[in-house]
Amino acid sequence: MGLYSWDIVGFGYGNRWRRGRRLFHQFLNVNAVTNFDGYQRKHAYRFLSRLAETPEDFLDHAQLYASRGTESS
Repeated sequence: MGLYSWDIVGFGYGNRWRRGRRLFHQFLNVNAVTNFDGYQRKHAYRFLSRLAETPEDFLDHAQLYASRGTESS
C-alpha cells in the first residue's frame, strides 16, 4: 500500500470503502468538528499573542501554529 492507501476515493465499493466512510463521517462530520473548537481557539489566541509580541517572526509563528497537530499543549 502506498502513501495514500487511506484515500477512500480510490476504494472500490465494498467493506473497505464502508469502513473508511464510517471513520471519515465519525471524525469529520459537522457535529464532530465542533469538538475541536476549544483547541483551535486556544492555539489561535496563542498564535496571535506571539505575533503581537514579535511580528517580525511571523513565519516562525505561522510554522509553529500550522504544525501543532494533535498535541495538547
